[in-house]
Amino acid sequence: MNLKPDMDMRPSTNYWNPRDIPAMFSEHIEPQPLPSPAQRRALRQEMLSEGLWMRLRRMAQGFAALLHAHRWSGLLRAADVVMRDRAVRVNGLPDPEHALSRPDGFCALADDLSVGALMDIYARGIYADSGLTKASLWAPAQRRVIELDNYSLTRTHPRARQAALNFDTSFDTVLAQSNEQRVVRQSPVLLHAFAEAAEAGIVHSLELRDVNAALEGGLYGMAVGRVFIVHGFFARDIAVEDSLIEGFLAQLKAKQFKLVDFTPLSAFFHPAMQNMSRQQFAATVCDHLAGTRVGRWFIESESGPTEAAEAPVRSAA
Repeated sequence: MNLKPDMDMRPSTNYWNPRDIPAMFSEHIEPQPLPSPAQRRALRQEMLSEGLWMRLRRMAQGFAALLHAHRWSGLLRAADVVMRDRAVRVNGLPDPEHALSRPDGFCALADDLSVGALMDIYARGIYADSGLTKASLWAPAQRRVIELDNYSLTRTHPRARQAALNFDTSFDTVLAQSNEQRVVRQSPVLLHAFAEAAEAGIVHSLELRDVNAALEGGLYGMAVGRVFIVHGFFARDIAVEDSLIEGFLAQLKAKQFKLVDFTPLSAFFHPAMQNMSRQQFAATVCDHLAGTRVGRWFIESESGPTEAAEAPVRSAA
């Protein structure tokens, strides 16, 4: 995937804000006009598309990962669930309590990834993923979480003092670069679903830029009530990763979130991470659904958001 040279400097979503890009106002640099909706869609399509070779590679990597983790027996069980669901034309969302033990947490293939469907999926304690398939639904027996009420922020890396954090300014770029960092990439179908949910204000990205406004790291995920499920991140180096994650956890604490779930990032580790059962995770999500905020996020300071106030609280559907 070849990103355009100015991709780091021009966020491609409708959350673009010149105040977030100070380098654009430096000497000899002229600000570029806002892209039109058609230009944004075309750029997103280019960034998130995959050719035949990339698709075959993604599917092969997904197959190899499942086979390594769950052996042939797990793949056959998953195939049996899919065939039975197709045979009886099952409607509605699966019950996470009926998720398979091997592959751990597999529920069903995902046919509907609209914004409303995603909200319902995550409200049940299920998350969407892909790899071998275009999109599938998962509810593992154990979730890898950080409980924010019990989490003490560590000292921020010195590099962070020279960096700037922003929410929702470059979602498509963060999505594309995070996907490149994955061992098994996600399908364009799922990536476009996350992008549409970001425009609806229920999926969010956090960007970390250096003093020259170059994008050094970012992450994105789904906010459901006061629970945030992280689906991807990238960082230029380990110092950027530390600053990004610590800044992210600090912002979620300031926004009164209760739980951060890193389960979709199987290779990610944090010392404060602990296991939570599927049942307890679903109950936590249910208990805090009323805290769902829809709309763009802003960085929290001691005196509150640094820009205009956030959207009002709305109940999850």
